[in-house]
Amino acid sequence: MPENIFRRSEASDTDLWINRDKIMKRKPFFWSIFPAFVFITFVSGLLIVIFSVRTFKNIYSDFIFEKIVNEGTLVKAQLESVDDDELSMLDSIVTGYASALTTRITVIDENGVVLADSKETASAMENHRTRPEVSAALSGERGRSVRFSSTLKKDLMYAALPVYNVNGRKIVVRTAYPLMSFTETIILFTKRILWVVTIVVLLLAAVSLYLSKRLSAPLIQLKNKAKKFANGDFKHLIEEYSQYETNQLSETMDFMAGELEEKIKKLELRNKEQSAILKSMIEGVIAVDLDDRVIMINQSACRILGADPQKAQGKLIQEATRNTKIQEFITSLVKNNLVTSEKKEMRLNFEGRDIFIHIQGSSLQDAFGKTIGAVIVMHDITDIKRLENIRREFVANVSHELRTPLTSIKGFVETLIDEEQSDDDRRKFLNIIQKHVDRLNSIIEDLLTLATLEKEEKEEEFELSEAKADVIINNVKELCSGKAGEKKIAIQSGSSLSGNFRCSQPLIEQALLNLVDNAIKYSPEGSEVSVKCFEEEGTVNFSVTDKGQGISPVHFDKIFERFYRIDKSRSRKEGGTGLGLSIVKHIMNLHKGRATVESEVGKGSTFTLVIPK
Repeated sequence: MPENIFRRSEASDTDLWINRDKIMKRKPFFWSIFPAFVFITFVSGLLIVIFSVRTFKNIYSDFIFEKIVNEGTLVKAQLESVDDDELSMLDSIVTGYASALTTRITVIDENGVVLADSKETASAMENHRTRPEVSAALSGERGRSVRFSSTLKKDLMYAALPVYNVNGRKIVVRTAYPLMSFTETIILFTKRILWVVTIVVLLLAAVSLYLSKRLSAPLIQLKNKAKKFANGDFKHLIEEYSQYETNQLSETMDFMAGELEEKIKKLELRNKEQSAILKSMIEGVIAVDLDDRVIMINQSACRILGADPQKAQGKLIQEATRNTKIQEFITSLVKNNLVTSEKKEMRLNFEGRDIFIHIQGSSLQDAFGKTIGAVIVMHDITDIKRLENIRREFVANVSHELRTPLTSIKGFVETLIDEEQSDDDRRKFLNIIQKHVDRLNSIIEDLLTLATLEKEEKEEEFELSEAKADVIINNVKELCSGKAGEKKIAIQSGSSLSGNFRCSQPLIEQALLNLVDNAIKYSPEGSEVSVKCFEEEGTVNFSVTDKGQGISPVHFDKIFERFYRIDKSRSRKEGGTGLGLSIVKHIMNLHKGRATVESEVGKGSTFTLVIPK
């Protein structure tokens, strides 16, 4: 058993709750991949919109620039054929071209002075020398610029071309296109591309949702299956999946379930075997941890300690049993950390009765040899002690019973040998010796009978036969008639039992004979002894009633023991061996029955043989 198994259990529960809290904070797989898919889709759509709008803007801007460049080229061709004297005609030329085109046309000389403009009066316009597109054109390149026009108060795109007239004079033709329509076109394009991208994003989000569910569904199912496995349900096989990795995981879990089921069955079988062994053990077994807490306790230990097996598990040994001797032994064993076993014999008192136990304990170690508690084995030796006492008492009683006649025999024999006696004294002494020899013979016969009965009890090969109650009673009366006649005692008999019953007729006759013989011995002369047989609640009962002095109830529990006498002097005077009632008890044990006594001092006694039918 693990060290501090209950502490570990508590710690494990705490860790489990902590892990649960962590798990609760973590997002499910679906919510981990679906938002990511949506985010990627949204960002991709946004990038597509930005890229598309910028690309379209650049392409369209280049298109507008080429358009106004081409228009400027037309004006340039016209201006190349104009000489200096015809510069005053530039306004009409520019205005004519501007009316046919969609652009604004401006002619600027090499000093930046505006010579003509299709929208404004040239003389009123400021010098354009510093304009970027004009500067570029004056340097011999095509100028391009987009800026706010202070003259027209709106954004324009400018394209400037260098021109040389017939006199070789350098002038600049600049064309301008308002960006209002360009911006409107870009906005319109942006709106349309946004609609398209939005629809695409929504479709992709739907696809992402489908894919997320499809990817997370097998994991959820695998999780549910794993929970069933954890609860011991291995009957549900996992379905196959289209994904190779998921299917491999499914097959692996399926294989794991089979292996776990097999191992759990083996562990359950082993636990059942161990539980069966512990339950069937006569010895009581207790295992405790280092905190004196009960790890395991079997039924025999609970019986010996008077503990409740349901409540003792997991409790402190001080709570499981109130016996201080057991508590001190176990606590000392755990505290001293003994590797070798310690043995002790104890006398305990439970509910007013004394029991004797042989207790042995040693340290409990884990697989690594570390001491994690102690294991205690208790053996109830109460019966052994009782048998030892019975044996001692039996030896003492036999010795006492044999010593008295032997002493008498020895004394009279020595008298006959050492002294000369008359014939009458010799005959008297020999009669006394014969009487004591008969008594010794009776004791030995009864002892042999008891030994035979006890042997048959142990072998359990006792055979029963059909018998009649009235035949048994008549046989007993016949055997006791002589002794009863000597004391003028009448033996009354009767039987209400019809038919036969199963028993050992010789043994029942012997038991009944012992009871009738005792009744005659302890009944006054001229009295009456009654022998009856009757049926009661599935049993056949033989009762013997006398009119003797009776028996006190204090003797009822011991009266059937060997050599037990109520009045020892009177019993020996009557010639009893003290084994008759013990023989009756053993005969009843062989028949799975019992012998009972009812008596009142001064009014007689009734002994009953109760035999199951």
